[in-house]
Amino acid sequence: MPRFHQKIKSDRLLASVTRDDFIVLLKHQPVVDSETPFDLQLSGHIHGGQIFPFVYLTCLVYGVHTGLTRLADGRLLYVNLGAGTCGPPIRLFAPPEITLITIESKK
Repeated sequence: MPRFHQKIKSDRLLASVTRDDFIVLLKHQPVVDSETPFDLQLSGHIHGGQIFPFVYLTCLVYGVHTGLTRLADGRLLYVNLGAGTCGPPIRLFAPPEITLITIESKK
């Protein structure tokens, strides 16, 4: 699907969101869009660097570390290490990760 169709579709979906809603955004790459409302963004894509020392390169490119990061505006970004590989089928000092996240209401 072309990118502009995805944006239109997400705009329609987000039109019904209220301030009381907790929004979990699933986004492949850990790129934060200041225009998109969310409380928690779950991303991957960078495979934790997959092969040392690429972890430093991915951190420079995306400006984020793996794991949980509180953004300057208070929103949360979680970047998963990934479970597989991209390119060569190896992982060096970047263990595979499957994450379990529990979200509890304050009420």
